[in-house]
Amino acid sequence: KGLIVTASIKPYISVFVEGYYVFIEASNRALNDTARIVSPRVQASRSPRCLRFWYHMYGAHVNTLNVYLQDGANLGSPVWKRKGTQGNVWNEGSLVLNVTNGFNVSFNWHSQYYKIKCY
Repeated sequence: KGLIVTASIKPYISVFVEGYYVFIEASNRALNDTARIVSPRVQASRSPRCLRFWYHMYGAHVNTLNVYLQDGANLGSPVWKRKGTQGNVWNEGSLVLNVTNGFNVSFNWHSQYYKIKCY
């Protein structure tokens, strides 16, 4: 419930930008562990808005990253999603938001479940 996994903010440097990222360790997680990062409220606008972000999803334990436009407690359906490993690189995600009411952007990561058999 809520932010289950430990996240840490670390500096990064890329070809284009220097800044920060949030790191969530994907291995050794329980079934359906979830981490959520929610933006401050974005005010209503009549003009389209662009959401642009970078993500790194690599390895056998990576499962799903969903982006929602959250209205209060209601997440609704994801407006963007990726599943599984996406390569050992930073990838850009972007989408045009045609939303006329205020919202929060919610990034939701869900863990991969691995069943271990004991004999």
